[in-house]
Amino acid sequence: MKEKAVSVLLCLSLLLLIIFAPSVSSGAARGLILWYSQVLPALMPFTLILQLMMAGGTVSWLGQITEPAITRIFGLSPACSFCILSGFLCGFPMGALTASQMLDKKLIHKKEAQLLAAACNNAGPMFLGSYILEQQLHVGDRRFMLMIIFYGSAFLWLWVRSLLLHPNPVTSPDTAIQNHQMTSAISFRHILLNSSELMLKVGVSMMIFAIFCEIINDISGITPETAALFTNLLEITTGAHAIAGLSITNQIKTVLIMSGTAFGGLCIAFQTYTLIRSQKLSFIKYLIDKSAISILTGTLTLLWLRISAG
Repeated sequence: MKEKAVSVLLCLSLLLLIIFAPSVSSGAARGLILWYSQVLPALMPFTLILQLMMAGGTVSWLGQITEPAITRIFGLSPACSFCILSGFLCGFPMGALTASQMLDKKLIHKKEAQLLAAACNNAGPMFLGSYILEQQLHVGDRRFMLMIIFYGSAFLWLWVRSLLLHPNPVTSPDTAIQNHQMTSAISFRHILLNSSELMLKVGVSMMIFAIFCEIINDISGITPETAALFTNLLEITTGAHAIAGLSITNQIKTVLIMSGTAFGGLCIAFQTYTLIRSQKLSFIKYLIDKSAISILTGTLTLLWLRISAG
């Protein structure tokens, strides 16, 4: 039954591509241009550096420095600090990538990797501050507070979930295992191939979801508001631009774009799925955590906007 369902879905997809052939071409071109001009230059250097840091033993060093804060505040293993730093500083999908790799090296526990894959898989400060807040929302002097709300919501959810995950500070995986795993030699060629493969996966997924967004916009009978909401659910870059162009209040625009960016869109979820499935992490739990962070971000944004306006 599963094979038949997949076959039917593929046939319907092919039929959809034929019917909306012009939209498919323009959507694919838009997605690849966006990947080449915006995502690749910003993400590739971070990916290479993070891979080198993991191969060079920086994870163990950071774990020793941040161990008091990580274990006392979040109740997580010391090596989780690297996932938190990479996820909050480097943007999608580095949080999920490092969580998966830390679990593979037995530096963190599986439940921790499941939580970190979602809570630390966020938009980077450059993308959030420049593209979302400045180019789409034009928030001006409210930019700093909105960034605090965005990352604070993820930190708050991480803290609450970590307390439920580990009521008491956990013991980190065996130090001997850490040292053995982190001192194993990894060639630069291998690191470069891994980083390039990740960038290729990101580019392909962005192209696919850009096609979906283009098809939605070309379907007759769908209102601009509905199309913008669906687009924001699929891919946040195109979706934020679509919502910013709607004739609605700035308050609603800000809440929708902030919550949509916190979720990351199905495009980011698809990229994350390819990263976490090898470690047998639950994709459903990932979506639940990201949805909770999205709701929390939108709620706090709305509360702050109403308080500041009143």
